[in-house]
Amino acid sequence: VQYHRDPPPPFYSQHHRYVSAQVAHTSITAASISSDVLMQENERLRKELQVYTEKATRLQKLELEIQHISEAYETLMKGSAKRELFKRIS
Repeated sequence: VQYHRDPPPPFYSQHHRYVSAQVAHTSITAASISSDVLMQENERLRKELQVYTEKATRLQKLELEIQHISEAYETLMKGSAKRELFKRIS
């Protein structure tokens, strides 16, 4: 008397399915954690970039102001030199 035509699946195949699901869940969890870490780092870098952008903007304004002051000083010195020249001539 034959009870089974096909042999039942071996135990390891059912165990293998469980392990595969466990590995997949672990992989998804690890990917989720990695994603969270990357998002946090991205946010931190965005804030850091904003700080440096603001500093660069302030530096550009200061450089422009220094340039204006330097040009004004140069104009003042030329005017002063002309006045002294006119005083000597007259």
